[in-house]
Amino acid sequence: MRADDRNRQEPAGAGDAGADRQRGVPAGTGNVVDERYRRALDAAVADLTADPEVVGIVWTGSVQQGRAGRTSDIDLYVVTHKPCYWRATRVYEGVATELFINNVASMRWRITRPDEIAAAAGFATGQVLLDRTGEVAELRELARRRWEAPPPPLRPEQADLLRYHLTDLADDLADVEEDPVASRVVGAALVELAMKAFCKIHRHHGAKGKHIYGYVAERDPALGALLREYYTGGMNPRCGQAIVDHVLAPVGGRLVEWESEKVPYPDEGGDTR
Repeated sequence: MRADDRNRQEPAGAGDAGADRQRGVPAGTGNVVDERYRRALDAAVADLTADPEVVGIVWTGSVQQGRAGRTSDIDLYVVTHKPCYWRATRVYEGVATELFINNVASMRWRITRPDEIAAAAGFATGQVLLDRTGEVAELRELARRRWEAPPPPLRPEQADLLRYHLTDLADDLADVEEDPVASRVVGAALVELAMKAFCKIHRHHGAKGKHIYGYVAERDPALGALLREYYTGGMNPRCGQAIVDHVLAPVGGRLVEWESEKVPYPDEGGDTR
Protein backbone atom coordinates (compact mmCIF):
# COMPACT_ATOMS: atom_id res chain seq x y z
CA MET A 1 0.00 0.00 0.00
CA ARG A 2 1.39 3.42 -0.95
CA ALA A 3 1.90 6.19 1.60
CA ASP A 4 -0.57 8.51 -0.11
CA ASP A 5 -3.18 5.73 -0.13
CA ARG A 6 -2.64 5.24 3.62
CA ASN A 7 -3.13 8.98 4.09
CA ARG A 8 -6.74 8.59 2.99
CA GLN A 9 -7.53 6.01 5.67
CA GLU A 10 -9.37 6.87 8.85
CA PRO A 11 -7.29 7.93 11.86
CA ALA A 12 -5.61 5.23 13.88
CA GLY A 13 -8.04 3.46 16.15
CA ALA A 14 -10.99 4.21 13.89
CA GLY A 15 -12.48 1.68 11.53
CA ASP A 16 -10.24 -0.58 9.47
CA ALA A 17 -7.10 1.55 9.95
CA GLY A 18 -7.06 0.91 13.69
CA ALA A 19 -7.62 -2.81 13.14
CA ASP A 20 -4.84 -2.93 10.55
CA ARG A 21 -2.43 -1.33 12.99
CA GLN A 22 -3.13 -3.97 15.62
CA ARG A 23 -2.40 -6.67 13.03
CA GLY A 24 0.90 -4.99 12.15
CA VAL A 25 -0.10 -3.37 8.85
CA PRO A 26 1.53 0.07 8.44
CA ALA A 27 -1.10 2.77 8.88
CA GLY A 28 -1.41 6.35 7.60
CA THR A 29 1.80 8.32 7.20
CA GLY A 30 0.49 11.89 7.36
CA ASN A 31 2.02 14.68 5.29
CA VAL A 32 4.79 13.59 2.96
CA VAL A 33 6.47 16.58 1.37
CA ASP A 34 6.94 15.17 -2.11
CA GLU A 35 7.05 11.97 -4.16
CA ARG A 36 10.70 11.37 -3.27
CA TYR A 37 9.93 11.15 0.44
CA ARG A 38 6.79 9.09 -0.16
CA ARG A 39 8.72 6.45 -2.07
CA ALA A 40 11.52 6.42 0.50
CA LEU A 41 9.11 6.07 3.42
CA ASP A 42 7.24 3.23 1.75
CA ALA A 43 10.50 1.42 1.04
CA ALA A 44 11.74 1.89 4.61
CA VAL A 45 8.51 0.60 6.14
CA ALA A 46 8.46 -2.41 3.80
CA ASP A 47 12.07 -3.25 4.64
CA LEU A 48 11.64 -2.91 8.39
CA THR A 49 8.33 -4.75 8.67
CA ALA A 50 9.84 -7.75 6.90
CA ASP A 51 11.65 -8.46 10.18
CA PRO A 52 9.18 -10.20 12.55
CA GLU A 53 11.11 -8.91 15.56
CA VAL A 54 10.25 -5.33 14.57
CA VAL A 55 7.05 -4.61 16.48
CA GLY A 56 6.72 -0.86 16.08
CA ILE A 57 7.68 2.12 13.92
CA VAL A 58 7.14 5.78 14.77
CA TRP A 59 7.82 8.43 12.14
CA THR A 60 9.09 11.74 13.46
CA GLY A 61 11.26 14.71 12.46
CA SER A 62 10.99 17.64 10.09
CA VAL A 63 9.62 15.69 7.10
CA GLN A 64 6.81 14.22 9.20
CA GLN A 65 6.03 17.66 10.61
CA GLY A 66 5.89 19.29 7.18
CA ARG A 67 9.05 21.37 7.77
CA ALA A 68 11.46 19.59 5.45
CA GLY A 69 14.45 21.46 4.09
CA ARG A 70 16.58 20.64 1.07
CA THR A 71 18.72 18.17 3.01
CA SER A 72 16.13 16.76 5.43
CA ASP A 73 16.19 13.05 6.07
CA ILE A 74 13.52 10.68 7.35
CA ASP A 75 13.59 9.87 11.06
CA LEU A 76 12.12 6.62 12.37
CA TYR A 77 12.00 5.15 15.85
CA VAL A 78 12.00 1.38 15.43
CA VAL A 79 10.87 -0.79 18.36
CA THR A 80 11.99 -4.40 18.39
CA HIS A 81 12.07 -7.51 20.54
CA LYS A 82 15.83 -7.83 20.03
CA PRO A 83 18.14 -7.82 23.09
CA CYS A 84 19.99 -4.65 22.08
CA TYR A 85 19.66 -1.10 20.77
CA TRP A 86 21.57 0.81 18.10
CA ARG A 87 21.38 3.53 15.46
CA ALA A 88 21.70 3.23 11.72
CA THR A 89 21.53 5.36 8.61
CA ARG A 90 20.13 3.68 5.53
CA VAL A 91 19.33 5.08 2.12
CA TYR A 92 15.93 4.26 0.63
CA GLU A 93 15.08 5.53 -2.84
CA GLY A 94 17.95 7.99 -2.59
CA VAL A 95 16.81 9.48 0.75
CA ALA A 96 18.87 9.11 3.94
CA THR A 97 16.81 7.54 6.71
CA GLU A 98 17.89 7.72 10.34
CA LEU A 99 16.83 4.69 12.35
CA PHE A 100 16.75 4.85 16.15
CA ILE A 101 16.38 1.17 16.97
CA ASN A 102 15.45 0.14 20.51
CA ASN A 103 13.81 -2.74 22.24
CA VAL A 104 10.81 -1.97 24.44
CA ALA A 105 12.85 -1.62 27.64
CA SER A 106 15.52 0.67 26.16
CA MET A 107 12.84 2.80 24.48
CA ARG A 108 11.07 3.21 27.80
CA TRP A 109 14.39 4.22 29.38
CA ARG A 110 15.05 6.81 26.68
CA ILE A 111 11.59 8.29 27.00
CA THR A 112 11.84 8.67 30.78
CA ARG A 113 15.51 9.56 31.35
CA PRO A 114 15.66 13.05 32.90
CA ASP A 115 18.55 14.38 30.80
CA GLU A 116 16.98 13.63 27.41
CA ILE A 117 13.71 14.85 25.88
CA ALA A 118 14.23 13.97 22.21
CA ALA A 119 12.82 10.45 22.44
CA ALA A 120 9.76 11.57 24.39
CA ALA A 121 9.16 14.39 21.91
CA GLY A 122 9.54 12.07 18.94
CA PHE A 123 7.14 9.50 20.29
CA ALA A 124 4.62 12.07 21.54
CA THR A 125 4.48 14.17 18.36
CA GLY A 126 5.38 11.57 15.74
CA GLN A 127 3.08 9.26 13.83
CA VAL A 128 2.71 5.58 14.54
CA LEU A 129 3.21 3.54 11.37
CA LEU A 130 3.32 0.13 13.01
CA ASP A 131 2.24 -1.34 16.34
CA ARG A 132 2.07 -5.12 16.12
CA THR A 133 1.74 -5.79 19.84
CA GLY A 134 0.22 -2.67 21.39
CA GLU A 135 3.51 -1.84 23.11
CA VAL A 136 4.06 1.25 20.97
CA ALA A 137 0.72 2.65 22.16
CA GLU A 138 1.87 2.20 25.76
CA LEU A 139 5.21 3.87 25.03
CA ARG A 140 3.46 6.69 23.22
CA GLU A 141 1.23 7.40 26.21
CA LEU A 142 4.29 7.43 28.47
CA ALA A 143 6.00 9.83 26.05
CA ARG A 144 2.94 12.06 25.84
CA ARG A 145 2.83 12.48 29.62
CA ARG A 146 6.55 13.27 29.72
CA TRP A 147 6.35 15.73 26.81
CA GLU A 148 3.32 17.59 28.13
CA ALA A 149 4.77 18.01 31.63
CA PRO A 150 7.29 20.84 32.10
CA PRO A 151 10.83 19.97 33.17
CA PRO A 152 11.43 20.11 36.92
CA PRO A 153 12.53 23.47 38.34
CA LEU A 154 16.24 24.08 38.63
CA ARG A 155 17.78 23.45 42.00
CA PRO A 156 19.66 26.50 43.36
CA GLU A 157 23.03 24.85 42.65
CA GLN A 158 21.97 24.12 39.06
CA ALA A 159 20.92 27.74 38.52
CA ASP A 160 24.21 28.93 40.02
CA LEU A 161 26.16 26.65 37.70
CA LEU A 162 24.43 28.20 34.68
CA ARG A 163 25.12 31.67 36.08
CA TYR A 164 28.77 30.74 36.57
CA HIS A 165 29.28 29.46 33.03
CA LEU A 166 27.49 32.40 31.38
CA THR A 167 29.33 34.92 33.58
CA ASP A 168 32.63 33.28 32.66
CA LEU A 169 31.83 33.41 28.94
CA ALA A 170 30.68 37.03 29.24
CA ASP A 171 34.01 37.91 30.86
CA ASP A 172 35.86 36.07 28.10
CA LEU A 173 33.86 37.96 25.49
CA ALA A 174 34.80 41.26 27.10
CA ASP A 175 38.47 40.22 27.03
CA VAL A 176 38.43 39.57 23.25
CA GLU A 177 35.98 42.29 22.24
CA GLU A 178 38.52 43.97 19.95
CA ASP A 179 39.42 40.73 18.15
CA PRO A 180 36.82 40.20 15.38
CA VAL A 181 37.48 36.46 15.08
CA ALA A 182 37.90 35.51 18.74
CA SER A 183 34.87 37.58 19.74
CA ARG A 184 32.71 35.67 17.26
CA VAL A 185 34.01 32.30 18.47
CA VAL A 186 33.34 33.13 22.12
CA GLY A 187 30.11 34.92 21.30
CA ALA A 188 28.71 31.93 19.41
CA ALA A 189 29.33 29.69 22.43
CA LEU A 190 27.86 32.28 24.78
CA VAL A 191 24.64 32.80 22.81
CA GLU A 192 24.08 29.07 22.31
CA LEU A 193 24.43 28.46 26.05
CA ALA A 194 22.22 31.48 26.80
CA MET A 195 19.35 30.03 24.74
CA LYS A 196 19.68 26.66 26.46
CA ALA A 197 19.86 28.38 29.86
CA PHE A 198 16.70 30.35 29.06
CA CYS A 199 14.86 27.08 28.42
CA LYS A 200 16.11 25.53 31.65
CA ILE A 201 15.35 28.58 33.77
CA HIS A 202 11.79 28.88 32.44
CA ARG A 203 11.16 25.11 32.38
CA HIS A 204 10.84 24.75 28.62
CA HIS A 205 11.93 21.54 26.90
CA GLY A 206 13.84 23.43 24.20
CA ALA A 207 14.51 22.52 20.58
CA LYS A 208 17.34 21.27 18.42
CA GLY A 209 19.91 23.72 17.09
CA LYS A 210 18.28 24.78 13.83
CA HIS A 211 14.95 25.44 15.55
CA ILE A 212 16.00 26.85 18.92
CA TYR A 213 16.05 30.54 17.89
CA GLY A 214 12.42 30.41 16.77
CA TYR A 215 11.48 28.39 19.84
CA VAL A 216 13.01 30.96 22.20
CA ALA A 217 11.78 34.00 20.28
CA GLU A 218 8.20 32.72 20.38
CA ARG A 219 8.35 32.42 24.16
CA ASP A 220 10.27 35.65 24.86
CA PRO A 221 9.96 38.22 22.05
CA ALA A 222 12.34 40.62 23.81
CA LEU A 223 15.05 37.99 23.94
CA GLY A 224 14.22 37.04 20.36
CA ALA A 225 14.83 40.64 19.31
CA LEU A 226 18.22 40.66 21.04
CA LEU A 227 19.17 37.39 19.36
CA ARG A 228 18.13 38.66 15.94
CA GLU A 229 20.11 41.87 16.51
CA TYR A 230 23.16 39.83 17.53
CA TYR A 231 23.11 37.51 14.52
CA THR A 232 22.12 40.07 11.89
CA GLY A 233 24.16 42.93 13.30
CA GLY A 234 27.61 41.45 12.96
CA MET A 235 27.66 39.53 16.27
CA ASN A 236 28.35 42.66 18.30
CA PRO A 237 29.93 41.65 21.64
CA ARG A 238 27.92 44.25 23.55
CA CYS A 239 24.72 42.70 22.25
CA GLY A 240 26.01 39.33 23.47
CA GLN A 241 26.51 40.85 26.93
CA ALA A 242 22.92 42.14 26.86
CA ILE A 243 21.66 38.65 26.03
CA VAL A 244 23.44 37.22 29.08
CA ASP A 245 21.98 39.87 31.37
CA HIS A 246 18.48 39.31 30.00
CA VAL A 247 18.66 35.53 30.44
CA LEU A 248 20.14 35.62 33.95
CA ALA A 249 17.90 38.35 35.37
CA PRO A 250 15.26 35.90 36.75
CA VAL A 251 17.88 33.94 38.71
CA GLY A 252 19.84 36.83 40.18
CA GLY A 253 22.04 37.98 37.31
CA ARG A 254 25.74 37.33 36.91
CA LEU A 255 27.70 35.66 39.68
CA VAL A 256 30.26 37.65 41.65
CA GLU A 257 31.13 34.91 44.13
CA TRP A 258 30.39 31.23 43.70
CA GLU A 259 31.12 27.87 45.23
CA SER A 260 30.33 24.51 43.68
CA GLU A 261 28.78 21.52 45.38
CA LYS A 262 31.13 19.59 47.68
CA VAL A 263 31.63 16.13 46.18
CA PRO A 264 32.68 13.36 48.61
CA TYR A 265 36.06 11.81 47.92
CA PRO A 266 37.62 9.14 50.13
CA ASP A 267 40.81 9.79 52.07
CA GLU A 268 42.02 6.38 50.95
CA GLY A 269 40.83 3.61 48.70
CA GLY A 270 41.25 4.96 45.22
CA ASP A 271 39.44 7.09 42.70
CA THR A 272 35.64 7.29 42.97
CA ARG A 273 35.12 8.56 39.43
